[in-house]
Amino acid sequence: MMCGGTSDVKPVDDDVRVVFEEIKAELQAQTETTGEFEIHGYKTQVVAGTNYFIKCSAAGKFVHARVFKPLPHTNEPASLHSVQHGESINETSSLEYF
Repeated sequence: MMCGGTSDVKPVDDDVRVVFEEIKAELQAQTETTGEFEIHGYKTQVVAGTNYFIKCSAAGKFVHARVFKPLPHTNEPASLHSVQHGESINETSSLEYF
């Protein structure tokens, strides 16, 4: 990983599941997607907290979600920063910084 850059794609683990649960309802609303999301992998970037770049799908639609998790001492929840979805985001789309 390059200093300031994103990590390699990581397999799904409890860390990303916890963060994803905090933003799932907002992601469903923004993408107008119903159904249960499946996480396919994620990248992280350490900033003044952590950016998570999450690739997920629901109802046959793929979504890339950028989530910011503040440093633990702030006691602030994760927040959905931005979303990529639509025809250009699919199963083979590379998960990149956005």
